[in-house]
Amino acid sequence: MNLEKTDRHGRHGAGVLLLSAAVVLLTWIGEAAGQAAALPALEAELKAFAYERVLTNGRATLAQEALSLVDRLRVLEYMLNAAYALQDTVQARRLADDMVALSPTFEPDARITSPKIIEFYAHSRRRAARQPHGRALPQDSSQVMWSQPRVALRTEYLLASLVLPGSGHLLARHNKKGLVFSAASLAVLGGILHYARQTRVREREYLRATGEADYDRLYARYNAAYKRRNALMAGYGLLSVLALYDLHSRANRSVAVALAYEPSAPQLLLHLNKSW
Repeated sequence: MNLEKTDRHGRHGAGVLLLSAAVVLLTWIGEAAGQAAALPALEAELKAFAYERVLTNGRATLAQEALSLVDRLRVLEYMLNAAYALQDTVQARRLADDMVALSPTFEPDARITSPKIIEFYAHSRRRAARQPHGRALPQDSSQVMWSQPRVALRTEYLLASLVLPGSGHLLARHNKKGLVFSAASLAVLGGILHYARQTRVREREYLRATGEADYDRLYARYNAAYKRRNALMAGYGLLSVLALYDLHSRANRSVAVALAYEPSAPQLLLHLNKSW
């Protein structure tokens, strides 16, 4: 009776993990598809001269925390085109400044952005290079010119990573690490399901044995499968903890680009400072 109860709990736990993993993966696929469709929709609205919609929908797209830097810059470029077309130079300059702050080396797409708007953007970039953050460049210290703020973790990313390690990384667009964790998670999950089945099969063999059967050997086989299943479940829990730690540490990383003036050598040096 105790063996049947233990086996039933093991099957239930493995089923819950598998179902949760499927839900998380479907959620990630849905979010990725939604974000992938947002940029073509904005470009279509821009080509249809629906400038107000480009600005409105662009703000909604920028609110997505998982949006990549490249996609964020492209959305800002669409919005810059729309604001300039509406002759809203104040908003256009603010958007251009935002683009420069995100990536000083970004180049607008000439297939979308007219030469006049490209020159407008280039003016903002030159102005930012001359006066970083509106302050004069110090003579003896570094001056931060651009920095990437820390990324706030959404609760669903943490919950997803707890259920299926790696899925939180995928939702947060840390795709390389997410694929590594997800592959390891699915491998361990497959092992759990395999040994859960072996536990059930060997339990039945033990319980149905009669006569002069080797009860010690049958029980040892059952016990070995049972322990391996439990060890893999413990490993899965450890993998969840590691994934949560890595996801949290990635959110607390910051990158800063600084310009420094060396009095001994009259030149500007570019420094990349990473806080890991």
